[in-house]
Amino acid sequence: LVLLVTQRRQHPEPARHVDGEFEFGAADANGLVGESPALWSLREALAFAARSREHVLIFGESGSGKELSARAIHAQSARARRVMVSRNAATLPESLVDAELFGNAKNYPNPGMAERSGLLGEAHESTLFLDEIGELPPTAQSHLLRVMDQQEGPRAGSVPAIDPWRRGRGVAGMP
Repeated sequence: LVLLVTQRRQHPEPARHVDGEFEFGAADANGLVGESPALWSLREALAFAARSREHVLIFGESGSGKELSARAIHAQSARARRVMVSRNAATLPESLVDAELFGNAKNYPNPGMAERSGLLGEAHESTLFLDEIGELPPTAQSHLLRVMDQQEGPRAGSVPAIDPWRRGRGVAGMP
């Protein structure tokens, strides 16, 4: 039998970058419970990420609190006034991944279909949390990376801004 006995401070020092107070032993405003140095470091890291306008990659085992962390970042960010969009990428059907992420043009793929903005459009000026992003097909991952890097992406059924066939050019050096 091994026992570890520790004594917690009654009033831990607040982290430098964490706003708000909470009762000792209770959940904070973001649902995080605990006063360990590791958890205070996590709170500081989440607050730091929330102040950034950059993309954030959260990784960890299943059940480790990735979505809770994403919600904490969103709640502390300038985007908090809008609803966070959350989706498990593994549940997106492979044939519809681009349409689900980037939306589709009116009447595509079927006549009468309404124009949709997709998950990225829904999350405009907000936060998009895609859980299990590694489960996306490689082509969808490359499209998503292009959107993150260049703020442009494929919209299902729309004509590209530059269509090489309309300009009389081939593709990849082909006549």
